[in-house]
Amino acid sequence: MKRKIRRTLRISLIVLIAVLIVMDIISFIALRPTTSIIGNNETLKEIDRLLLPVALQNITAADFSALQGMVKSDSYARDEVKELIVLTNEREYSHIGHGLISLHDYIKTGNESICPGHLLAHYYIFTRHNETGLAKDNLAEAKDILKSSNMTLLTTVLNRINAGNTTTSDEEISELVDAPCL
Repeated sequence: MKRKIRRTLRISLIVLIAVLIVMDIISFIALRPTTSIIGNNETLKEIDRLLLPVALQNITAADFSALQGMVKSDSYARDEVKELIVLTNEREYSHIGHGLISLHDYIKTGNESICPGHLLAHYYIFTRHNETGLAKDNLAEAKDILKSSNMTLLTTVLNRINAGNTTTSDEEISELVDAPCL
């Protein structure tokens, strides 16, 4: 009789432990923090903090270390920060500022900016600084966007690039940056 009671108690204890483990796992999954950066106020504040050093033209790649950690779970934001660091190393301050503003908008709304002019401007900037991988990425993205739009200036620029012209004036780069986003 004692053996039967002990056996029943052991089985009950094992079942209770199993139930507690399952409940612990469920509560861990349900209560764990989300990894999305969309709407994350800390990330938005970090971007805002970076705008002053950019405006003062006193920003370094190291200034992006906190932001890199904050965006590592989001591939779009991570790629944007990677480009911003390259632009920082090349001292392309106006493009850093524009990129930070676009990143801020993305993190605030979750909507990626679709700016083929910006992409073509970055194509030229990255080409100028021998960042061919980033240049090609920006060009490919601009081509995809322009296939379905009617933007004469941008299409003309794209045709020149396709013909082998990989350079342009700073004035045209500024025009490209100011081209409307879709």
